[in-house]
Amino acid sequence: DEDLINLMLRAGEAQMAAGAVHEILNNSNNYAQKISAARALIENGKAHDFAIMLSLQDKALLAALLQEMVQAVRNRSLAPHETATKALLPLVARHEPNAIRLAGLWRIDQTRTEIARLAQNDNSIVGERIAAIEALGNWKDAESKTLLLTIAGDANAALQTAVISALANIDLTSAAELAVKSKLPADHWEQIFTTFLQRSGGAPA
Repeated sequence: DEDLINLMLRAGEAQMAAGAVHEILNNSNNYAQKISAARALIENGKAHDFAIMLSLQDKALLAALLQEMVQAVRNRSLAPHETATKALLPLVARHEPNAIRLAGLWRIDQTRTEIARLAQNDNSIVGERIAAIEALGNWKDAESKTLLLTIAGDANAALQTAVISALANIDLTSAAELAVKSKLPADHWEQIFTTFLQRSGGAPA
């Protein structure tokens, strides 16, 4: 199915490919087939095609495909589309971590207040806070920098690491200074070093 969807896309039959994926996602009982078909559209389709996946009611399937969408947007620098943005908003409101990451990558301003609130909420689930912190770093402005520096004092090592990585998108020097002052366990430094290499041009971003 992935090959067939890709063949349709290469032939310029994008609408037909999207229709085929929609049919498979809603009517197939084969989970692997659903993932395969959706992946082809995510990797080679347009941003408006994402709305098909973002509207899924199957939470497990949606979570798996959100991860693929985040990676595709990072790899392809895919700009947002109104239909996908509209479908994404309720997922951010219910704190789906990769929906939050996708909203940050696309810098969807309607989600920024909720993402900032979640990032600062000590009572939120750590995984959701990490996603919100990562998302904030994509706005790359003084407001996000100030907010990230405020969160940096949290005792949770995973949150500190996320703050340093997000801050590196905005101000690499400040992120490096924060990392030096931190007392993070050794297992968090690999992620930090990778982030710094990417941001300084030492490795592909």
